[in-house]
Amino acid sequence: MGKVIAVWSFFNGKKTAIGAILFASHDLLMAMAALYPICADIAGPVKEAAYIFTGGGLGHKTMKSLQ
Repeated sequence: MGKVIAVWSFFNGKKTAIGAILFASHDLLMAMAALYPICADIAGPVKEAAYIFTGGGLGHKTMKSLQ
């Protein structure tokens, strides 16, 4: 459990920004997929990670504001 808390602390204050960067990366990968089809395969997991980071970051901000 200590490692999970250490990872969470590392990402504290950065999760939403990382999610935004991953969403932008997804869009860029999809634009590049016309020339390089492998980019479309990479874009899916990038978007899933973006949802995780953005949801975690916004959820954490919500919980902190309710305390």
